[in-house]
Amino acid sequence: MNEFEFQLFRKEKDDISNYKIWKACNDYTLANLRTYFENAYSSQGLGEIIYDGQYIEISKAIRRDIFLQSFDTIMQSLDKTGTFEMLITIIKAIFGADAGITFNMTSPGVLEIDIEQHSSDVSNWIAKDGENIITIDGDNLIFQIFINQIYIDEVINLFNQFLKPAGIVYFMNITYV
Repeated sequence: MNEFEFQLFRKEKDDISNYKIWKACNDYTLANLRTYFENAYSSQGLGEIIYDGQYIEISKAIRRDIFLQSFDTIMQSLDKTGTFEMLITIIKAIFGADAGITFNMTSPGVLEIDIEQHSSDVSNWIAKDGENIITIDGDNLIFQIFINQIYIDEVINLFNQFLKPAGIVYFMNITYV
């Protein structure tokens, strides 16, 4: 079996050497191009350009910070437009991977969407002097912050982008637990 993928016109030393140099450069370039395209959607800069230029409709529906945080997931799910999988992917990108999502078709063309956000963080109350505020019993006073809490209008705008053109009426319930 020949070591070359195709037949060289001449098999002289210079031809073989030139071919090997070209092949190494070609393989390296193609490997880097493959890596670039596989990772393009995780590029913060690309997300900023797409959002700021409003090159896709979804950029008009949600805040910039949420779009940029969810950019790679949103872009990778666009090939599933109009599917429950796409909606689930985007909801989980916004509300967190552990968000509970339930779809219920109550009648033809009517979709009920229940979202439970479980992602939260706990922080200490801190006084102006940087000291923790404590209870009478000496416990730190804490409060809970929901991660990725977004305005209901933005979620509605997001779903309008995907469901209204298809003629689907939807009702949405968001519960923070």
